[in-house]
Amino acid sequence: MEPDFKSGDVIIVDPEIKPHLGEFIVAANNEREATFKKYRPTRIDANGNEHFELVPLNRDYPTLSSEKRH
Repeated sequence: MEPDFKSGDVIIVDPEIKPHLGEFIVAANNEREATFKKYRPTRIDANGNEHFELVPLNRDYPTLSSEKRH
């Protein structure tokens, strides 16, 4: 996760705070697996739902989209 995060860094997560563009988040899927990604909002649809991408720190992994099932 370098250069953004180095070995020994402590990450504090507050699940009550809504993320903003470029912030790092911890996201969980329905299987209760967690991942650490950068949050990137993409659009708000006609129903007012915000869509976003979760960008990995390691470019070897894919970007996840709220609009696609993975």
